[in-house]
Amino acid sequence: MVGRMNLVALGLALAAGFVPGASAQAETLHDVLTIVYDTNPTIRAERKRLRAVSEADDQAWAGALPQISANGSLTRVDQDQTVNAAIFGQAGSTTQNFKLNPKTASVSGEQPIFTGFRNYHAIKQAGAQVRAAAAQLIAAEQQVLNEAVAAYFDVVRDMAVYNANASNVEVLRSQRRNAQVRFDVGDVTRTDVLQAEARLAGAKAELAGAKARLTGSRARFRELVGAMPGTLEPDPPMPALPASEEEAQAFARENAPQTIVVREEEKASRRQYYIENSNYYPTVSLTASYTYADEASSFVQRDEQFAYGVRATVPLFQGGLRLSRSRQAKALNERDKSRVIATDRQVEALVSSAWEQVYEARTRIESARAQVDANELALKGVKREAQLGARSTLDVLNAEQEFLNATVALATAKRDAQVASYSLLAAIGALSTDAALTATAAQAGSAEGERADVEVAPTVETEPE
Repeated sequence: MVGRMNLVALGLALAAGFVPGASAQAETLHDVLTIVYDTNPTIRAERKRLRAVSEADDQAWAGALPQISANGSLTRVDQDQTVNAAIFGQAGSTTQNFKLNPKTASVSGEQPIFTGFRNYHAIKQAGAQVRAAAAQLIAAEQQVLNEAVAAYFDVVRDMAVYNANASNVEVLRSQRRNAQVRFDVGDVTRTDVLQAEARLAGAKAELAGAKARLTGSRARFRELVGAMPGTLEPDPPMPALPASEEEAQAFARENAPQTIVVREEEKASRRQYYIENSNYYPTVSLTASYTYADEASSFVQRDEQFAYGVRATVPLFQGGLRLSRSRQAKALNERDKSRVIATDRQVEALVSSAWEQVYEARTRIESARAQVDANELALKGVKREAQLGARSTLDVLNAEQEFLNATVALATAKRDAQVASYSLLAAIGALSTDAALTATAAQAGSAEGERADVEVAPTVETEPE
């Protein structure tokens, strides 16, 4: 008994030491999802990507606004000119030297007034690209949050399985000792002792496997959250889900981020097709310029000019380039239309599958709970009958193994039900950090009596044989 208390104390100490400065309070799923949403590098990268894509909107508008530029120059000119005097009716030639400092400045502007609607379609295309990038960010957020949910409940499940196996090892040690004592007094045979030793050896192997799985789950948790798990809330209430599969499908058709992405990308490629077709039209712009020159040449002391007008450009022949680009843009848009149909079908199948997984997992929880209760009562009965000599050591060992299997099955079913519920929310586009807070009152009430903090299981040291 003292050794068991020491193991529990060691487990609590290790659990608190896994996260530096960890609080003694349980970490809720909402807390974990909030940390992931704020700090996960994958989500941060997608946010920066959205910020970069959003600049396309300003760039598209820039093409429709006036384009104004200014130029200036200052030059030093040392010039020698030899002039034939015959042009003045005189003999010989005349050499002159000029030292000039020409200064020039100019401002020019152009305002497109018709581009074949190219700028209009470019602005619409940029808007679609920004919306597609925003939907991709939402998809990335929900994927990472869904992975964090799975990692959270993987740790909870593996903790429960580890604790169950650790307790089973302790029970089998006691069983082995009791069998040895009964053998020494001639109450049982050597076979009973060997059976107890065999089960104990198998239980130790299962414990080692459970420890390895728990280590892997904790590592995955740290990858997503950025810190090792401390004391986790083991059985939070299920999140609120749509009332029916039809309601889930209707919500997904409007809000599933992967559906929004392909629809906006189809709009963007359609606008690109319009842009390519606009290259067949002439472009018309208003132009204006002002130029000032001082000492522009040896004959001009000052020059000032203001010009304005209209410029029109008409495409005539480019070797079939415009036609080829138009065909290319049309083919890409047809591809995106097919992607919309394919994605709608994928989302529909994903929602249907997730809905069935939720139903199956919740049904399995009820069956596993019934198994645990029945096996617990059966184990007590078998132990009592064994004390009276009506049951063998093997019967007790089998009852203990069945109880352990039922306990593990219940932990797995709870994990699967939670993960399936959040996967359904992710499939329809409704998973957020607040999803863990939207459990119904009935779900919260049913879980109230069962909620207890799960402690990270310590490494159970083998007692001297």
